[in-house]
Amino acid sequence: AGFGLALASMAPSAASTATTAVNETLYLARMTARTSTSITKLGCWITGAGVTPGAGVNVMSIFNASGSTLLQTTGDLTTAIQSTGIIEGTITSQAVVAGTDYWIALLTSYSGTAPHFAGASAAAAIPAINSVYSAGSVASQATMPASFTPSSLTGLATPPFLYGR
Repeated sequence: AGFGLALASMAPSAASTATTAVNETLYLARMTARTSTSITKLGCWITGAGVTPGAGVNVMSIFNASGSTLLQTTGDLTTAIQSTGIIEGTITSQAVVAGTDYWIALLTSYSGTAPHFAGASAAAAIPAINSVYSAGSVASQATMPASFTPSSLTGLATPPFLYGR
């Protein structure tokens, strides 16, 4: 909350580990709203710029806790992801409720160098709780899906730093 983030997958850290995104793979992090508010930005930390946009899309989205409803998607983030640092996309005002879980997603497509994103580092995939990972990925996604099944996620050893504010 000290950073003004209503939702964040972890505390941002300069010592975060960078992970290379796999093109057209949807990266998701489940997080709990710290406060009831409306958010208008979704963001992530790009540590290595994407080079040569591909055929897919470069966007972020927010889903409900069950993954059954895509709530909002940013506009195109291709230009922003071709540089490093915190990048943000704008969404229409989206209410989030304190204590409620949401999923924030990042999808990229580059035919040259894929972007790298900052994340927390773990020795292995963060364990599943009740058959659901808190951060995971879904391969072969050229566009942002309208929904996803959390229990079908592939776990990640490096959950991405994603947020909503």
